[in-house]
Amino acid sequence: MRSIHTFPKIFLYRTPVDMRKQQNGLTMLIQTELEKNVFEKGLFVFINRKRSIVRMLYWDDTGFAVWSKTLEKDTYRWPYPWFKTSHLTLTSEQLDFLLQGVDLVAMKRHKSIEYQSGF
Repeated sequence: MRSIHTFPKIFLYRTPVDMRKQQNGLTMLIQTELEKNVFEKGLFVFINRKRSIVRMLYWDDTGFAVWSKTLEKDTYRWPYPWFKTSHLTLTSEQLDFLLQGVDLVAMKRHKSIEYQSGF
């Protein structure tokens, strides 16, 4: 698979997908539900109901590529606000964190610290 950082757009399809779907079923979801062009230079990301499987699809100018990752003992933890719409555009950093198992729900920004000079 190409590096996820090479995709200009990454689309997360938030509705759980039956992971028996392969290329044809996923491309139909992209066209009918997301109303996107499947030949667009983007990466389309799908999850299952238990959030333990991620499947990705993209067009690479010679055909479709489908990539899948299954977690054996845990689930992908995606922030609830991400699921308020039918799809979401992610950054490659967000997707990379998720694939590495980072719990984005528990992540918090550092509080800013005012610098005080002792001089």
